[in-house]
Amino acid sequence: MNAAVGALLAQDDHGGEESPIYYVSGQLRGAKTRYLKTELLCLAFVYVAKRLRHYFLSHKLQFIVKFDLVRYLLTRPVLSGHLAR
Repeated sequence: MNAAVGALLAQDDHGGEESPIYYVSGQLRGAKTRYLKTELLCLAFVYVAKRLRHYFLSHKLQFIVKFDLVRYLLTRPVLSGHLAR
């Protein structure tokens, strides 16, 4: 069961080490607990973008995810439901 979404904002010290700066997480309730994996990834991205907007506007960021969500979404013929929104 999917109960939460979360993300970690970390800073690279240019030596290969990353230092955590900020953690965000949110609990899923109701229908969101039944989202597909791709829908959960989109939900997590939107949630993080809203919570860390101040970082996005003032710093250059690089997103690292385990699943190439953007490539997957761009290869889908038609998006519907939660993914379209």
